[in-house]
Amino acid sequence: MSKAVTDERVNAAVSGYLDDPTPGLRLIAEGVAVDLAAVILANVHARGAGPDERP
Repeated sequence: MSKAVTDERVNAAVSGYLDDPTPGLRLIAEGVAVDLAAVILANVHARGAGPDERP
């Protein structure tokens, strides 16, 4: 895995989260991981837009 964080890797992490919103780290580049569940909880604009709220 490359050390570069690309749009494609971020998009893949988000798609993976939407398919399975289990909290936890998701590797998006070598040595770089993000917990998207924590990011959403910390962002007032993202709350209420998760997979459980889809029409």
